[in-house]
Amino acid sequence: MVLLHASGESLLLLLVIAALASIVLGMGMPTVGVYILLATLIAPALIKLGIDPLAAHMFIMYYGCLSMITPPVAIGAFAAANLAGADPMRTGWAAMATGWSVFVIPFLFVFSQTLLMKGDPWFIVLDVGTAVAGVWLVSAGIMAYSVRPLGIAAQLYYVAAGLFLMLPAGAFDEARWFNLAGAVMALALLLWEKAKLSGVGRRTAA
Repeated sequence: MVLLHASGESLLLLLVIAALASIVLGMGMPTVGVYILLATLIAPALIKLGIDPLAAHMFIMYYGCLSMITPPVAIGAFAAANLAGADPMRTGWAAMATGWSVFVIPFLFVFSQTLLMKGDPWFIVLDVGTAVAGVWLVSAGIMAYSVRPLGIAAQLYYVAAGLFLMLPAGAFDEARWFNLAGAVMALALLLWEKAKLSGVGRRTAA
């Protein structure tokens, strides 16, 4: 297949090419049409390289639908911009920033299927919980606001902690250590934020 030759049968490169192709092919099309097209053109290459069929189809479905918020043909974002009287392109980029997690999660489907509710129940609960916490932390970092406005250093810290937590424990051998590092960083963040809020509260009372 063309995609397999283009990627040199490298899984990561194939996923990147498939993601970009799915977004481009899905632009301006309804959801059902997008899925039928991508299931015919893209999914077979992913499955042939050994990806679980469910993960492969969810991967293309996610990225096909992401064309709705990805400029330059982000018809969902542009429709919202028209209703709000906002600039369409700026709304499209804002939609991408807000929906950043959807650009990452399909890759997690491929490397560990616990987020698709397949596998050991303990790992499913663990990975879903850490993924939710990770998405919250990265979102706070991207938006530069948690319980208070964040500086650049704090943003980077939030993003790093969130990305470490989002990795499924079964994705690769060292993933559990990344999860542990993310959990420690998140706990340190909570203690730091609590200390900051307590300091602000004492100054206000004084």
